[in-house]
Amino acid sequence: MEERGVGSCTSLGPGIRESSEQAREALQYKSALGSNRVIGYDEAVRQTETELFDRLQRIRAMTQSYKTGSEEWRRLLDDFFTDLGKGWYTHQEIVNLTNYMIFTLTKELSEFPADYLAIWKQEAIGPMTRVLDTFDTVEDIRQVFSSALYGVETRWKELRENRNNRNLVHSIKSYIEEHFGNPDLSLQLLSEECGVNKSYISRVFKDEFGENFVDYVAGIRIREAKRLMEGTELAIQDIAARVGYVHYFSFNRAFKKAVGLPPSDFRKGHTV
Repeated sequence: MEERGVGSCTSLGPGIRESSEQAREALQYKSALGSNRVIGYDEAVRQTETELFDRLQRIRAMTQSYKTGSEEWRRLLDDFFTDLGKGWYTHQEIVNLTNYMIFTLTKELSEFPADYLAIWKQEAIGPMTRVLDTFDTVEDIRQVFSSALYGVETRWKELRENRNNRNLVHSIKSYIEEHFGNPDLSLQLLSEECGVNKSYISRVFKDEFGENFVDYVAGIRIREAKRLMEGTELAIQDIAARVGYVHYFSFNRAFKKAVGLPPSDFRKGHTV
């Protein structure tokens, strides 16, 4: 059944035109009330200023919640559209309210970093604006707005995780460069220093540098050992201890694996 608007009934000729106009006005509420129903003009009571103010307050509460990352925004958004679907709102009033939501969200998020705003503009503003030109019911808008906001939130979380990973890797790299001579340097020690699970550190480290923690540390130690053998007269055993190897045979094995010959042979070809 198609939606129909019904004006005030009249049996008088002059009242027919007024009744027809009332019916057309009643049809403006089909976006909120849905299709396949009869909409009577006498039912279409406009919302008061107090009700409108309440809707605007709900929009502002939802946008603040979204901005701060609170999961409460989901319930507030759902409640807003549920109430919007129950109320007597014309098509244009629905457009105005949801446009205000887009405006308020964009304004509240304007202080976010540029990469966050780029995601917002690309994945939210476009779809949410376009649906206001094509929607038939409030449910159409709800689906697009919910999908856009969920999608942006997910992208932001990924962005934060990547940024946190980069900061973590930078901290780990600096720590290793300063403490590679500590024979106790390990993932466990880094975990205690950074307050992060060592398995997580290992995964992030491998993703960032393309090699595991042990090989990375060994590479730094061997490079420093080569520098000391080329530029100083320190005994090889002392150099091994200085770069973090308690046992000489461990240093010898790591050096040979990285350079291709034992440290003693390397020094013969690189005397001061």
